[in-house]
Amino acid sequence: MKELKYLNVLYISNNFTQEMAIEYLNMNAKEFFLVHDLDEASNILNTKKINIIFSEYNNIEFFKEIRKKNTNIQFIVVSKLIKNVQLLQAMEIGLLKFLQAPVEKEELILTL
Repeated sequence: MKELKYLNVLYISNNFTQEMAIEYLNMNAKEFFLVHDLDEASNILNTKKINIIFSEYNNIEFFKEIRKKNTNIQFIVVSKLIKNVQLLQAMEIGLLKFLQAPVEKEELILTL
């Protein structure tokens, strides 16, 4: 696996509650993009090469559309509530990981 310092990370946050994750990714990624919603995320994805999407939005349909265009991008979703149906849908598109909020630094590092 490539080191994070060689990867571009897009973080999609709806409320910025994962401050530790945002700070860690911002300090360690090659390029770090922080956006507030899925429209902004789409704009970044259309203009920049992104390796990892770290999202507080649990929108499987959005990830399916991205997967159609880019089979190499990795998805990490942070959510307080994860349902079984979401896990099954995530498996279909090759979602890398669901993390339970709040994310601990050790868990984030192990996932990356």
